Amino acid sequence: MQTAESPTSHRHLEDFWSNGHHTRHWIGDATGEDLGEAVYTPLHKEYTERIALRIKLQAALKPLSNAKFTNKKSGINANFSSRSIGKIGSDKAVNKSALNGFSTAEHFEASMQIKQLYEDSDFVGRFLDDRGDPNVVAMYRFQIPIVLTTGKNAVA
Repeated sequence: MQTAESPTSHRHLEDFWSNGHHTRHWIGDATGEDLGEAVYTPLHKEYTERIALRIKLQAALKPLSNAKFTNKKSGINANFSSRSIGKIGSDKAVNKSALNGFSTAEHFEASMQIKQLYEDSDFVGRFLDDRGDPNVVAMYRFQIPIVLTTGKNAVA
């Protein structure tokens, strides 16, 4: 009789970057084979937590809608809109944070600081849009190290 193996046995996560986009993929330990992009599905309790935190995020960031943020080091401006708020609090964004080892609360904690994080961050690079959006000429990536209230170090 065989025993069932855990879904993560004999594989590990690796980071992939392509034209400024980050994904995490499962890699077979023995073969080094790319087993596909990792997907995160929250439990019901976490999903309901997201709803409450998303409402708080929208209320806190709404006054920043239609504002222009300026990065202090590069002078590059970013337009911040209600769409930006939606993207920051989206399940896609929170799932990506979860795959990187952060809780829902930690994701929203960093999100609440978006203006300060952008203004103080370091310019990483300019990337072409590879998703075919005719309204996007290029994407600019910035990053900044932060320490969350949980004591966890992160790069936003």
